[in-house]
Amino acid sequence: MAGTSTTTFVRIVNGTEINQLGTITTVFNIGQSGASAYQSYLATTTDDPKLTQAQWVASLKGEQGEQGIQGIQGEQGIQGEKGDKGDRGEQGVQGIQGIQGVQGEKGDKGDAGLGFKISAAKFK
Repeated sequence: MAGTSTTTFVRIVNGTEINQLGTITTVFNIGQSGASAYQSYLATTTDDPKLTQAQWVASLKGEQGEQGIQGIQGEQGIQGEKGDKGDRGEQGVQGIQGIQGVQGEKGDKGDAGLGFKISAAKFK
């Protein structure tokens, strides 16, 4: 007896199907159930003592594979919510003194004085 299984791959963005990427159809024969992989291990192994099923399953892990190729760039996500205001930072260090500015324009002539003069006095 034969059977088929069809798997369709689609791209979905924000819950909406954008496009169909491809379809894989697998044809398989349905027959009598055979021994499990662990039962086959038990029947053929030379391990002494034989591994428990948990030990045997743990032993099936292989080495790390090579890095796959880079996938295509995904679409831009939606704008996130505004975060809370952060704490005020510490005062920064004092900057260096700037260069001296240019000479200002000469001011207007001042008002006339009161008409007396103060001389310098010596104190002992």
